Amino acid sequence: MSHEPAAPGAVAVSDGCAGTLQELLALIAPRGALPRDPRVAWLLDYDGTLVALVDRPGDARPDPEVLDLLGRLATAPGALVEVVSGRSRAVLDAWLGSLPVGLNAEHGLWRKARGASTWTPTLSVDTSWLPLAAEVIAQATGQVPGAHLELKSATLAWHYRIADRARVVAPLRDLRRDLEVLAERHDLSLVNGAEVLELRCRGVHKGLVPARLLAEHPGILIVAIGDDQTDEDLFRGVPPDGLSIKVGVGPSIARWRLHDVAAVRSLLAGAAPARETQPLRADVEPTQDAPDREH
Repeated sequence: MSHEPAAPGAVAVSDGCAGTLQELLALIAPRGALPRDPRVAWLLDYDGTLVALVDRPGDARPDPEVLDLLGRLATAPGALVEVVSGRSRAVLDAWLGSLPVGLNAEHGLWRKARGASTWTPTLSVDTSWLPLAAEVIAQATGQVPGAHLELKSATLAWHYRIADRARVVAPLRDLRRDLEVLAERHDLSLVNGAEVLELRCRGVHKGLVPARLLAEHPGILIVAIGDDQTDEDLFRGVPPDGLSIKVGVGPSIARWRLHDVAAVRSLLAGAAPARETQPLRADVEPTQDAPDREH
């Protein structure tokens, strides 16, 4: 599809033609099923999709508007809402845990169903490689002021968004080479995100989420929205009758494109029931691993 974004408030389809949010919403209209049955599953990336990208990941807390939108969308008849993020369980719990939505952390490795009190792993993975990889990444981190290592349960990420660009090129090149060797040796995936280099167990990706939902709810309409390379896995899991929506610029296999976070919020507002109560607020914050980036 075209690599250019649509105009603000519009969407772009694979042939390069532009349409309106109303036309896209018409495709998402609930299908003919019993009102109590899930008919539409919204699979929503977090950073760069629901909230704007920021230099410091811990500053990307959800604002009252997006909390209100997610809460209302989750109450729409026949709707399921799932946030599908690279963020850790602790951050998603702290920021979104009070909402009636499903949470999927570390690219789908961990799932917390709507209304559940605990997280469950979706795969069994070997994490014996983590200490060695962390040591390799720590060496690169020491060479680049502003870069930092993020460690999650089965993922390592090297963030360099606020690093000195002049000093990051060579260490990044060398680190990518070293991690490629580790990835080959331990059957891992090395992923280039938005100013982040991530190493994780092979087979862990956002495409796990639509596959699970389709198994649980055959025939449900999948609407997947994301902004970066990790969301391409999410889009690959969308069946031909579903909707994959890329946010912003860059190549993508998604069939549709929204201009920015504001356009995403406009789409969600169009699908959500009217507001009846005051916007929800984020009343809990993570205590220790807030500085992680969704990728």
